[in-house]
Amino acid sequence: MKIRLLILLGFLFFVAGRNTLAQNTSVYRITGKVVDETQQALEFATVRVFSASDSSLAAGGVTDAEGRFNFLVDAGQYYLIAQFVSFQEQIIQNIQLGPQNPVIGLGAITLRESSQVLSEIEVVAERSEMELSLDKRVFNVGQDLATLGGNAIEILNNVPSVQVDVEGNVSLRGSQNVRILIDGRPSGLAGISSTDALRLLQGNLIDRIEVITNPSARYDAEGEVGIINIILKKEKRKGLNGSFDLTTGYPENFGGAFTLNFRQKWINFFGSVGLNYRRAPGFGESFQTFFNEGGDISAAFRRDQDRNRRNFGQTFRGGADIFLNERNTLTLSGLFRMSDGNNDTFIRFDDFDGQGNFTQTVIRTEDETETDDNVEFNLNYKRTFARKGQEWVTDFKWILTDNTERADLFEENQTLASAFEQRSSNTEDEENFFFQSDYIHPFGKKGKLETGTRITLRTVDNDFLVEELNGDNIWEALPDFNNRFVYQEDVYAFYLMAGNQWGKFRRRPD
Repeated sequence: MKIRLLILLGFLFFVAGRNTLAQNTSVYRITGKVVDETQQALEFATVRVFSASDSSLAAGGVTDAEGRFNFLVDAGQYYLIAQFVSFQEQIIQNIQLGPQNPVIGLGAITLRESSQVLSEIEVVAERSEMELSLDKRVFNVGQDLATLGGNAIEILNNVPSVQVDVEGNVSLRGSQNVRILIDGRPSGLAGISSTDALRLLQGNLIDRIEVITNPSARYDAEGEVGIINIILKKEKRKGLNGSFDLTTGYPENFGGAFTLNFRQKWINFFGSVGLNYRRAPGFGESFQTFFNEGGDISAAFRRDQDRNRRNFGQTFRGGADIFLNERNTLTLSGLFRMSDGNNDTFIRFDDFDGQGNFTQTVIRTEDETETDDNVEFNLNYKRTFARKGQEWVTDFKWILTDNTERADLFEENQTLASAFEQRSSNTEDEENFFFQSDYIHPFGKKGKLETGTRITLRTVDNDFLVEELNGDNIWEALPDFNNRFVYQEDVYAFYLMAGNQWGKFRRRPD
C-alpha cells in the first residue's frame, strides 16, 4: 500500500513539474512539413515565420531531406510563408504561441505547382553571372557590359569577398596572402613583380574569374586564404571568329581590343591584341598634429598634394591548339606585354610650432617614369581517356619580366631659401621556369585520385640606386639608400590525393 502511494505521489509531482515548466518556458516551437500535391516531400523549400504585429522576420530556413522544418520563437502571434521554385507560395495565418500552446504542429503544408500558358519559349545559351561548385565560385564576365571599359583590377573589385586597394594590392576575405593565376598557371599578367600589372589587363580580354577558397595541392597555394584564377577568352567554334571592342571614358580612358580565332578539323589558331591609355588625376590634403609627453601640442603640419598618373599598355597574345587525334591535344602559345607610365606629383608642406605659429613652407615635386615588359612562352599537352574525367595534363612555361622605375625629385624650402635635388632608379627583373604534370583518375561513382609533380625555378634581381646633386653639380650615390638584391628559389614537389563522396549528413531530429 505504501509503495503504491509513493508511486502515485511521484507521478503527480512529475505532471505538476511538466505543467510548471511549460508555463514558465520562454521559448516556443513551430514544426511542420512541406509537400507537393502528390504528398512528396520538398527538400530545400524556403519557410519563413513573421511577427503578426509588425511583419518582422522571426525565424526562417529551408526544409530537410524529408521536407520538415522546426523553428524556435518567442511567445506571440505569427504567420508563416512556405515557398519553392515553380510552386505557388502558401501562407498560414493566426499562429498563436504562449504558455497554453508551447508547440504548434502545422502538419503537412501542400504547395501547388505554378502553371502559366506561354505562347513561345526562347532558349538562349548564356551562362549565369555566378556559378557555384564544390571547390570554387566562378564569375562569368565575358558578357557583362559593365566590364568592357574596365581592367582586371576593376573587375576583381566587383567580385564578392575580393578587395583591391589604391595601390593595386588584391585581398581575399581581408587578407593579401592570396595567389593570382592566369589560365590556371603563374603569369606576369598577374603581377609577378608589379602590382600595376593587373591594371594593364583589359576587361574585354577576360572570360571568367574563379575564386578557389580551399585549393588542393595541385594549385600549390602560397597562403591560407586561397587562389584567384583569371581565365582569358579563347573561341572554340569552328571557322573564322573574332571580335573588336573600343572603349572611352573621362578622365582620359581609351582602349581597344581585338580577338581572332580560326579553327579547322586538326588545328585552332587564336590571338588577341589589347591597347589601353589612361590618365588618372588626383589630389588630397591632410593636417597632422604632434603631442609631447605632457599632452601639449609640440608641432603640426598641413600637406596639400596634386598628382597626375598616366599609363599606356599593350598586350599581344597568340598561339595554336594542335589536335593530334581525338584524345591528344598540343598547345603552343606566347604573350608579350609592354607598358609605359608617367607619374607627376606636387606636394606642399606648411609647418607650425606648438602655439600654431607658421614656421616654414617646403615644396616637393617628383617626376617618375616606369616601363614594364613581360614575355611568356607556354607549351601544354593534354590527353583524355575513354573514361569520363580521366586525363593527363603537362605544362611548361617560361616567363621573363623587366620593370624599371626612374624618378627625379626636387625639394625647396621657400622660407629658408634652400633646396636639394635627387634621382632614383629601381630595376626589378624576374625569370621563371615552370613545369607541372597532373594525372586524374576517377573511380567508383564519385571518387577521384589525383597525382602530379611540379618544378619551379625562380630568379629575382632587384637593383635600387639613389643619387644626389652636390655643390659641384655632380651626382653622388647615397650608400644608405642603395641596395642590390638577388634571390634564387628552386622548388621540386610531388603530390598524391584522393577523394570520394558519400551520402548526405542528416541532422538528428529534435
